[in-house]
Amino acid sequence: MNGRLAFPVRNELLGRLDEHSDLGIDESCAHEAADKAEVLDAKRLYKTLNDNGVDQNRSKIFIASLRIYEGEAYQDLPNTFPDINEINAASIQSVFPNIRHSFDQADHMVMNPLQIKDPEPDHIPNTLAHSEIFKQAHHVADRA
Repeated sequence: MNGRLAFPVRNELLGRLDEHSDLGIDESCAHEAADKAEVLDAKRLYKTLNDNGVDQNRSKIFIASLRIYEGEAYQDLPNTFPDINEINAASIQSVFPNIRHSFDQADHMVMNPLQIKDPEPDHIPNTLAHSEIFKQAHHVADRA
């Protein structure tokens, strides 16, 4: 349920901007990082499965509840469909018709199935480290 993570993380970060201003986290940074929260989780899951030799022809990653990130607050994002575009190597994606229609109308989309292997810029996970919601979602019990 990827899209279900972004908005709560965004709202949490935006609600605490005054606490994080000395760290360089502003409104634009909070929006960008929150919109990548679900991308980071999917990328980590993809890598974990590969690192552990899981046959992804038999075990599928199912990405659902995708969002469109558009409007003034999201104008600095590289694309309005990070869930679809950046983790399209995930085995299955469930996309609502209205989002699929908007995606199909976007003429600037370049699909790179290997993008799921690309790391995110450091400022994204560094910003997300200040979100309790993200840290709970991203937690792995056997990691230190």
